[in-house]
Amino acid sequence: MDYGIRAPSDFNFPAESESIHLVRTATELGINLFDTAPSYNQSEVILGKALTNGYSCYVATKVTLPDADEVSRDVSEFDAVVMNSLQQSLCNLQLNTLDIVQIHNATTETFAGNIVAQTLGKAKEQGLVRFIGVSVYDESVALAAIESGTVDVLQIPFSILDQRPLARVLQIAKKANVGVMGRSVLLKGVLTPKARYLPKYLSPLFEAADRIRSALDISWEELPEIAIRYCLGVEGIDTVLLGVRVQSELETALDAVEAGPLPEVEMAFLQDLKLDDEKLLHPGYWGIP
Repeated sequence: MDYGIRAPSDFNFPAESESIHLVRTATELGINLFDTAPSYNQSEVILGKALTNGYSCYVATKVTLPDADEVSRDVSEFDAVVMNSLQQSLCNLQLNTLDIVQIHNATTETFAGNIVAQTLGKAKEQGLVRFIGVSVYDESVALAAIESGTVDVLQIPFSILDQRPLARVLQIAKKANVGVMGRSVLLKGVLTPKARYLPKYLSPLFEAADRIRSALDISWEELPEIAIRYCLGVEGIDTVLLGVRVQSELETALDAVEAGPLPEVEMAFLQDLKLDDEKLLHPGYWGIP
């Protein structure tokens, strides 16, 4: 799917054959977890094709819970909608069991009752799902998910610019033995050379990225690796998720892993370059000048 900052001559998603090749190359180079969702166009289908014939790794997908207004209050109907989604994901991915199923874009209301535990708990008992997760944006939702006691995995946005989970979420997740996936570590392209193509009304994001680059005396091309290495060094982030479109982006990610976390001095220094403005850190607001 199209995603990220629209840099000239450097956009659009790869063809299916290129995507399959990229996924298989990643597995051969040691990548062992792929994150997807039914709403990511043909992502599940392509991943299913790519990971046949002995490619061994973990797959995390998602399920969008139906709105109570869209189905009756009958729990069985709610269950049927969710189970149908899980069965379709199993078919798309050509799997017998889903390693991780995350509730997509959960809210605090998601955990107000026990319907999540009931519905996804049944899938877990039936062997359709190994671990239950949740993909969130807000701290309040992350904390509600952890406190519910129903989730094994938490997926949250985290980057040099968005360090808000450091205050509470990471420590609480660790105490609850909930694994944490850090996503948006490049903040949709802000921490890459593509930041230069941000619209003018998002200039504070460009300026924030440029401050990091200038402070470390690095080029725009070196910034993505630094951003990845920073996240790799944060205690409590168990997995770093990256969206790669071409081979060179995969190589940048692997180079960052090979180099390892940044030195402690740089880690501490970068903590002071964070932002706190929700409207800058949440891409959902970017289309609103």
